[in-house]
Amino acid sequence: MEQKYYQRFNLFERWQHGILFTTVILLILTGFPLRYYDVPFWRWVYSLFGGLEVARVLHRIFGIILIADFFANVYYITRKVLVARAKKAMQWEFDPAFTILPTLKDFVDLYHNLLYMFWLRKEPPHFAKFNYMEKFDYWAVWWGMVIMGVTGVCMFLPTVVTYILPGQILPISMIAHSDEVILIVLVIFIWHFYHVHFRPRYFPINLSFWHGKLTREEMMEEHGAEYDAILKREAQGGNSDG
Repeated sequence: MEQKYYQRFNLFERWQHGILFTTVILLILTGFPLRYYDVPFWRWVYSLFGGLEVARVLHRIFGIILIADFFANVYYITRKVLVARAKKAMQWEFDPAFTILPTLKDFVDLYHNLLYMFWLRKEPPHFAKFNYMEKFDYWAVWWGMVIMGVTGVCMFLPTVVTYILPGQILPISMIAHSDEVILIVLVIFIWHFYHVHFRPRYFPINLSFWHGKLTREEMMEEHGAEYDAILKREAQGGNSDG
């Protein structure tokens, strides 16, 4: 039987993700040496970017690109919500603008998944388009973007910011910016990389970030509720793309 694929992410969504992970990695490489300037490895990394002054400029450019990508995502999600409501769309379960929001089902799925992992439940949860782990990934990015964006702007434009806010905002921003990046690195390389890429099914890399597709088996195992909804929609004569 010919393998069937389900499109989960469109081209624009994949571009947003590509810009996100590229700029985050570059920001880490150009920002970490400022915190660990006494570590020879990070001094060597800075030399690859042309030294402190060049790396500082590049860090700000990458930050601006990342902030622009964040607002592009906000616009994209908001527009999809408004369009769907204007059309009174009845198939919101297929739309990332709605299914990325936390729901009571996420807590039920977490509970059932814990039971399954401790052999107290025979089958794993029937996940929808985004499970609670993926939603954690998404909203962790939102939180991190707000913290890093606001504190980054404060340090980028200190004169303007301190004209409006007390001067204490600058050392606070520096500490928050520096500490938040540690949390981001831990989440990316421990939580996100394992969940998305390093699991046995996908190791060493999950290419769905590139083509945006999952196989029938992957859909049934990882997004069973969405797969059932797609089958129902196909039976009613709708589009099969998730």
